Amino acid sequence: MFRFIIFGLFAFASAFTSGVALALDELHIKAGKPFVVNKSMAQLKLKRLIIDDKAIIQLVPDLGLWMVDADDAQIGFGVQVKGAGRVGSKGISGGTVPDATRCDVARNGRTGGAGANGGNGVDVRWSVGISQFGSIIFDLSGGPGGDGGDGGDGQNQPNLKGCKVPGGDAGDGGKGGDGGDGGSIRFHYWVNSTEVGELNNAMQVKINGGRPGEGGDAGFPGVGAEGRFETGKTLTGNRVWVAGGGDGEEGGKGATGSLGRNGGMDIRRINKEGAVPIAVEEPTELSEQEEKSLQQRIEELEVLTQKLDARIRLLELDKQ
Repeated sequence: MFRFIIFGLFAFASAFTSGVALALDELHIKAGKPFVVNKSMAQLKLKRLIIDDKAIIQLVPDLGLWMVDADDAQIGFGVQVKGAGRVGSKGISGGTVPDATRCDVARNGRTGGAGANGGNGVDVRWSVGISQFGSIIFDLSGGPGGDGGDGGDGQNQPNLKGCKVPGGDAGDGGKGGDGGDGGSIRFHYWVNSTEVGELNNAMQVKINGGRPGEGGDAGFPGVGAEGRFETGKTLTGNRVWVAGGGDGEEGGKGATGSLGRNGGMDIRRINKEGAVPIAVEEPTELSEQEEKSLQQRIEELEVLTQKLDARIRLLELDKQ
């Protein structure tokens, strides 16, 4: 047992460093704890692949591409392959500017940070011989973009006598992150058993691009020094209104990110030596009566085409 573990670790390390396929006689993925596929298993060449019912296969987000070649595959029901892209993080908020303590030019609110882009889904390339197949879901969706951070509030001015300085402008919201692109899947298979049929209804594939992140909201404008009544320098000593500084300018909402692109899909059964051949239906010959009926239909269509051509020419003459 100890010798097998040492050999397995050596094989994994060699595959990781050399970039060649990791060759194994058998890989058995059981249900329960998710089976994590990292870069050391990015290329697998197997004689036998067994995946139990309800097994979960987690592809690390930075894997990029997962290739599996298996001479014989036995896949259970409810299998999940999770290779969706990372969720983009939300942008940093513009923060809060402390209120001014003296009458001076107000500080404007900071612009919110941009949301991070969503990660791309993992690409999958399988070429396997199927002897047993239940059902499987491949989730290779692009990750959603992160929302932009909210803009910061403009600085408020103190109500000091004689202060007429406006409040600070509101910070703009940050741009939303772009959605990640969906991964692509190429699933080519051949059949090793006559009990295996078409797989289209037993496979579910998610390759949609990630949704874009929403732009952040603008901050609030800073409040300027308030207006006030002051004793006017007039003979009557009337009080006069002195306008304040007014509030700062409004900010703008951040732009929405871009939607991620959908991935591609190529699922098909192929022929391979030793596999159950693809059934090909031989063309059936038409009976004499069917041939006459077909010929009559062709003649009717030709007559209809001639009538339509004549009608078009008459319409063209009317225009002239």
